[in-house]
Amino acid sequence: MVMVFEDVFGHRLHLDEDRRRHILTEYPEVRPYLNRLGEVFRAPEWVKQSRRDPHARLYYRFYADVLGGKYLLGIAKISVRSVVLTFYVTDSIKHGELLWPTS
Repeated sequence: MVMVFEDVFGHRLHLDEDRRRHILTEYPEVRPYLNRLGEVFRAPEWVKQSRRDPHARLYYRFYADVLGGKYLLGIAKISVRSVVLTFYVTDSIKHGELLWPTS
């Protein structure tokens, strides 16, 4: 089953079952928060351009109830068929060009 999310820029982001399984295997701590992935993409606090991949964007949203106050980070590759690459918990925002907010 493919899940589709719309991001703050209007891109449709696809999460297939293989990627979902990868996320839950590599980052099992996000299982209780997987239902927030759409909100992270749709209403992020910050979006950064990846420094390693010009097509990848990092979407951050802070939640006080996530492990004592952490960001949920969704990473998507933007292309003709944009895809969710991964999703995990972090306490810091990576360096990179700020794409959102725009002012």
